[in-house]
Amino acid sequence: MTAIEERHDPRPRMLFLRDYQRFSGGHLKYLHYLGHALAHGRFRPLLHVTGQSLPELDRMIPDGVARVSLPHPCEAIFVAGRDWALLDAAGQQTDRVPVINLVQGVRHGDPDFPQYKFLTRPALRLCVSQQVADAITATGRVNGPVEVIENGIELTYLARLRDASAPSGIVIAAQKAPALGRQISEALAAQGVRATLLDSHIPRETFLTWLAEAEIAILLPEPSEGFFLPALEAMALGCAVVTVDCIGARGFAIDGETCLYAPRDPQALAEAALGLLARPARTAQLRAAGLRMAARHSLAAERRAAFALLDRFADRFAL
Repeated sequence: MTAIEERHDPRPRMLFLRDYQRFSGGHLKYLHYLGHALAHGRFRPLLHVTGQSLPELDRMIPDGVARVSLPHPCEAIFVAGRDWALLDAAGQQTDRVPVINLVQGVRHGDPDFPQYKFLTRPALRLCVSQQVADAITATGRVNGPVEVIENGIELTYLARLRDASAPSGIVIAAQKAPALGRQISEALAAQGVRATLLDSHIPRETFLTWLAEAEIAILLPEPSEGFFLPALEAMALGCAVVTVDCIGARGFAIDGETCLYAPRDPQALAEAALGLLARPARTAQLRAAGLRMAARHSLAAERRAAFALLDRFADRFAL
């Protein structure tokens, strides 16, 4: 959008911002919401990208979003993570501008977590799971309403990956717990079973392709995840999921129904996967149930809920 076009666009400006150092599910979901705001049409999204952000971010940004520097005039702001600190450092006014704060982790409710101090800032808190909403509400510090929209995933894209594969074997997704992942791999190898170990950062497309090619996925989230997208994506890709308890995933990762839980112990996790290898019918049940659960979390459904929230937000502040 040119400067002339911007001056003649009557829609309220909604400022987004990213400091992108590497891919994460949090960045992906934030950019989904940038896309939702753009498609909604009632706001004019503007995006500030920090100078140290990696160029790979560019291909993830929806077309038609103008780039701006900070501070920049706007009528609304959409923040997540440590964006509050970036805005403060740039001198961007936030107290007199309506804000949506996307909250993606239960640790926001932990006094020792850096984002905790921002809960007193006035904003509409948009949480990715009920568990996140409960965690921040329990602090008694939240300044503004709290709403929940559970994360959606790109079902059509994932279905194409699934249909292109003949799944077999075990993959261990251990990017967040590489030492534990290696121990699980060794425990499986001791039983004569070779697994594919993913214990370092790889491109998202490569990661999803590995999942699509596996029959069983052992996933190792951090206990305080706010949702844990890879578990739901693995279900959508047709994997039987073996995982550990994760607060934010409890709404869809249901032990014995859509996945198997095991203690955060390499032998226990290996034995859970070996048990599935020995019981093909049980594996098929978990895979089918996971696919049904994933189908309830489409990105299209997330967008419909986001549109309704953006309408309420705009009406409330007469934007």
